[in-house]
Amino acid sequence: MVQSEPFKLEHGELTVKVEQPTATVGSGVGGNAKTPTGDVIRREVTVFSNVKHGPGTVVTGWTYPDGGGSVPVRQYCYYSASNVDHSSTRVDIAFNGDRVPRASALLVPDLEEALAKCQWWQA
Repeated sequence: MVQSEPFKLEHGELTVKVEQPTATVGSGVGGNAKTPTGDVIRREVTVFSNVKHGPGTVVTGWTYPDGGGSVPVRQYCYYSASNVDHSSTRVDIAFNGDRVPRASALLVPDLEEALAKCQWWQA
């Protein structure tokens, strides 16, 4: 529709009705949503901390049951380094503050220093 003249408001009463948007299925807004078949979609939030280490990065993840914060339900730490083919290698080094027994010093440069760079949640 093309309007030939500018829009004008005459003196009088103007009522504006604003409707609040509702969360739609799978919109990612609000709390837990449902799939079209009615299954509940459970949301978790993970916060990542990154510290440079040698040619790669030590990454710590704190997983919360929702976006409300509080105490993380799971924590993990890994070393990640880029490969020449633009992929990356990830080596898990700790879980919930404890060193992973199979963490390899062959894959992680200065493993003890890398472990010291893991960021653990503290009360």
